[in-house]
Amino acid sequence: MRSFFFALRDLIQFSSIDKSYKEIIFYSENEKYWPYFKNIIRLILKETNLKICYISSSHKDPGLKINNKNIKKFFIGMGSIRNYFFSIIDSKIVIMTMPDLGNFQIVKSNSRTKYAYIQHAMMSLHMVYNHRAFDNFDYIFCTGPHQVAEIRSMEKINNSPKKEIIKLGYTKHDELVIKSKNRNLRTRNPQVLLAPSWGKNAIIETGKAIEIIDELLNNKFKVLLRPHPQTLRNNHKLVQQIRKKFALNNFFMLDISDDNIDSMLNSNFLITDWSGIALEYAFALKRPVIFIDTPKKINNDMYEVVNSPPLEVQLRHKIGVLWNPKESIFSAIRNLENFKTECFDDLAKEYIFNIGKSDLRFTDFLINFIKKED
Repeated sequence: MRSFFFALRDLIQFSSIDKSYKEIIFYSENEKYWPYFKNIIRLILKETNLKICYISSSHKDPGLKINNKNIKKFFIGMGSIRNYFFSIIDSKIVIMTMPDLGNFQIVKSNSRTKYAYIQHAMMSLHMVYNHRAFDNFDYIFCTGPHQVAEIRSMEKINNSPKKEIIKLGYTKHDELVIKSKNRNLRTRNPQVLLAPSWGKNAIIETGKAIEIIDELLNNKFKVLLRPHPQTLRNNHKLVQQIRKKFALNNFFMLDISDDNIDSMLNSNFLITDWSGIALEYAFALKRPVIFIDTPKKINNDMYEVVNSPPLEVQLRHKIGVLWNPKESIFSAIRNLENFKTECFDDLAKEYIFNIGKSDLRFTDFLINFIKKED
């Protein structure tokens, strides 16, 4: 109830601000999505005179704490206030990381407003997202050419309006590359980052994570478990059971922070199932990944209609090793010793646009968009 009144208060305040701040709106579901906006927004505020509005459904969102004369911030919660807010938006552009616009609670307003989707992963768009997840957007920011091809293919299959595609790149990749320079990893008691995806076949949900953690800790590895935000939301009790089980082991850590950058930088190994973190870790840090052999994460039963295998399936054997969880994890770790990573740079260049310049590309787009709309 308290959140409702805070959201209502901010909605009223939003309605009274100067309309110049309402032309560009960023919407974040919660603090976990701030990492995909932070570098872009900071560059906009530093290098341009654009006025922007940042809207979040979480009062914990770091984006709500930015102090700059050219940004206004508001909390709108997750319920009826948020739904009403979206129904009345009259802006030039709304930029969001949340798919399925217009398919569930979040609707498009009956106004001139354009809606833009910015990626929070480099993965393909047709297997892990719902069938019509992107149909109602006007602009799609793509991390690489695979996403461009997938969007065009889905437009034909779904008979949906043609979107304007911006070849953006991936801001988190750029940040990881910069921060990884001169970073030395520990060789004594190396750290393993266990970062699974979410869903019924994911390793936390199936209970497999406990077995993996046990084995690693018994062999003097440090283990950093980073649950997916959806696992934290949908299966919080499972995560707490794991925390409780290993609470007295100093080599175990649970990472529920907003950003996974430091977790990746400080880990000698990454173990995952179908999480998009694998592409970030391999492409930016040039380290191979251990993939747990689990069923594909499929949220779109029609994904095979798109005549292109998902990137996360295509590259699985090129950027890491597949581990059968019935075998010891150390068989997979040993297989990494001779894994060749020379091709990782070429793969990154092939599948990521504007490496090192994605934030600049976004800023240029926004400046040109506003000029065109004025």
